[in-house]
Amino acid sequence: MRRLTVFRLGERLNSKQSSTLISAVIEEETMAVTAAEGANTQVIECPVLRAQINRTLERTKLGLEGEIDLSAVPALRKALDGCSEQGPALVVVDLSKVGFCDCSGLRELSKAARTIRESGRTLRITGAKASTRRLFELAGSLELLAAADSPRQAARSAPAPSLPADGV
Repeated sequence: MRRLTVFRLGERLNSKQSSTLISAVIEEETMAVTAAEGANTQVIECPVLRAQINRTLERTKLGLEGEIDLSAVPALRKALDGCSEQGPALVVVDLSKVGFCDCSGLRELSKAARTIRESGRTLRITGAKASTRRLFELAGSLELLAAADSPRQAARSAPAPSLPADGV
């Protein structure tokens, strides 16, 4: 259920109200979701990011194109949620057509990796450019990046999904 907050024109907002308003504007950003090429493909678009989910029996591939910043997070989250649903043991996120990724994108990718890992599956990120690789390195998240440069190589080199012995 959505809550509607009304602000009067010219009203001064406190920081919580400002962040609520900004979040609402970002979430309401034009986002198109379409099914293409049959039931196994879904496309999610916003002004700065295009996400295409392709499902096969062996893997789910999320191809991203554009920029991943705060304004793209709702579309990225929707695409990652679509990949997190039960499906093949391997989820491959292809960043080869992403020109920019900031910490908000890294946060969403990390959360998705955790969710997918908890379901006993594997997430591999391929095609990251040098600046994105550096972001992952600085954040201590290099393990998310596959050694492979392409989704096909990642599928061949993916280990069998497993959870630590304590189940965490």
